[in-house]
Amino acid sequence: MAIKPRYSSRSSFFQIFLALLWGSWLGFSPTWLSLQVLILLVALIFLRLPWIWMMTSFVVSWAMGAFLLDPLMDQVGKLLLRQPALDHFWTEMAKAPVLPWLHFNNSMVLGAFLLGVLTIPFWAYVAWNLRRRAPVN
Repeated sequence: MAIKPRYSSRSSFFQIFLALLWGSWLGFSPTWLSLQVLILLVALIFLRLPWIWMMTSFVVSWAMGAFLLDPLMDQVGKLLLRQPALDHFWTEMAKAPVLPWLHFNNSMVLGAFLLGVLTIPFWAYVAWNLRRRAPVN
């Protein structure tokens, strides 16, 4: 009798990585912005990201972000927005045609984005490990 694997994945490393990263970014974000919803639909429909990994990282990130890291994300966002050296950067970003839709003038959104960027190596390791352990179909 053959042992049935826990899961099988036909997704590539990059698809799993993007699903984990995107789910965590949505989980850390304080609001559902229209741009996030649009990119989420594009990611699920056209990139065919595995939604199970996206939902898993979303739930983990939301639980951590909403309850543990919320004050830290706010303080980091405020620190970046109040840096005199970055005033010109924030002004030019606000003048750009599409960039204001990203809401980086909100300290929580900026802090959540930075936290999401800092988790890239972690999610890359998790995706590599998941892909390595998945049986080949």
